[in-house]
Amino acid sequence: MKHFKTGSDIGCVLIGNEDWTFAVPNVGGDGETDVFIVEKEDMKHYNGQQYILYDGVRHYLHYISSAHGRFGIYDYDCDYSDEDKLKQPTEILKGRYQIYNGEMCVVFLKLR
Repeated sequence: MKHFKTGSDIGCVLIGNEDWTFAVPNVGGDGETDVFIVEKEDMKHYNGQQYILYDGVRHYLHYISSAHGRFGIYDYDCDYSDEDKLKQPTEILKGRYQIYNGEMCVVFLKLR
């Protein structure tokens, strides 16, 4: 499991590349968002709800969508029109991912 934080002024985590972006809602609003890149074994279930456990805290999750290809995760959700910032993602993902959100967190589950 990989963890880092991003900044938010529109309640999201920005993903995409120089050609497109998408703002993934963080269920909580502005401030710092916990971002996790996880494998299938990191996903847990309790009473029919999915969660991940990180640093002793359960982050309960809701499925949003999926993305595949090559795309970045950006440090700040309002950089969607800054061409220079879009060339410098915090993290680059390649493959197929399911996207989940929870209270001030966004999770990318690697499928392939």
